[in-house]
Amino acid sequence: PDGPLIVGLSGGADSAALARLCVELGREVRAVHINHGLRHSSLMEAAASEIASDLDIHFDVRTVVVPNGPSPEGQARRVRYAEFDQSADSGSGLLTAHTRDDHVETVICNLIRGTGPRGLGGIPYHRPPNIFRPLLTVTRAETREIADLAGLPFVDDPMNDDLALTRNVVRARIIPLLSELNPRLSESIA
Repeated sequence: PDGPLIVGLSGGADSAALARLCVELGREVRAVHINHGLRHSSLMEAAASEIASDLDIHFDVRTVVVPNGPSPEGQARRVRYAEFDQSADSGSGLLTAHTRDDHVETVICNLIRGTGPRGLGGIPYHRPPNIFRPLLTVTRAETREIADLAGLPFVDDPMNDDLALTRNVVRARIIPLLSELNPRLSESIA
């Protein structure tokens, strides 16, 4: 998008790579981190702060309360996007670092829950009015390589290892199994 860029900076490799790529564009860049108040939130906030400092970009933290509900992942996503919507004014674009891997996981999660054509579309590139996902064709391995090569101090969110969360089961068990049947699963779904 035109105008200033705001990166949703989680503290992980994907958003660290996105922030670095945005800085390389020579555009005005700032970062916003959403602290969900969950078990590892302080670890992720500290990493995001250090990444922003290394890249010399303004860093803003928004603390949210994740309400109880049937899907902790869904509840966290709702409050995160509400904050993202408030973070970006009409002249700026807020960028999230969703990768092709995230897109594939979303399609599979949607299939498991039951979905129609919209859910089969996965993660859209643009969420009106001003949220964009420019890394949807880039793999998680590629963003990690970018962040590593740039020497960025990202951390892996320990929540990604929690197999009580559906997305993590899809990532750790279902996608590897399906990839045995189709080694080009990611490309096929994307």
